[in-house]
Amino acid sequence: MVQLCRMEQFDLTTNEGLKAACGRVGPAQNWGDLHGWSEEVAKFIQLVRDTNEEDRSSSDFQWMLWETNPIAHVGQCRISVASALHDPHFRRWLAERSMAGLPTASAPRLAFLRDLHRDIEARLVGFVGRRMPHLKVFRVIAALHPEAMTTIASREHLAELTRAMGAGRPLEDLERHVWVRERFDAVIGLPVRSTRDLAFRMTLPWMVLLDHRKQAEPSPH
Repeated sequence: MVQLCRMEQFDLTTNEGLKAACGRVGPAQNWGDLHGWSEEVAKFIQLVRDTNEEDRSSSDFQWMLWETNPIAHVGQCRISVASALHDPHFRRWLAERSMAGLPTASAPRLAFLRDLHRDIEARLVGFVGRRMPHLKVFRVIAALHPEAMTTIASREHLAELTRAMGAGRPLEDLERHVWVRERFDAVIGLPVRSTRDLAFRMTLPWMVLLDHRKQAEPSPH
């Protein structure tokens, strides 16, 4: 009976291991069925950036941002935000808030994202009640601020990745995104800030997590 060899599972807690994992995942064109995902995300980021504040307050733009956003699948998050999107006050508030620039330094950046996340959820409560669509909120923030976010909108999956990467302490939801992006930037270099590069850096952590899971599977006999 032939035993299939499993590839090495790299130690993501080290920069060397994380860099090796990124190298094995490779560029987006090597991602099999997901090869076009990064490019789709890049086009979406550019569309958001090209949309002015007035148009961002439109129901069409907000529907796209919340419901057809390609950054992450909604999965089981079927909580409707339609009532919020029908409300012009909510749309205008989010459009205005979305125009604020993201700080470049780590601590102010995290504070900025925490405030945005808190304020979005506080505004949504009146429309959705106690069932908060956390996944949708995260992918909206990711579309608005791709410099600091990943495409891993699921809190459970992102926590899984940060554990694998050796976070030495419990991290809050937004802190995980910032921490992961900083670790990846440390091993693959600072971004060039093109939308294509931003999209690749947002999607790469998910691909590394998938690869890490695959290498953890028992070897078939």
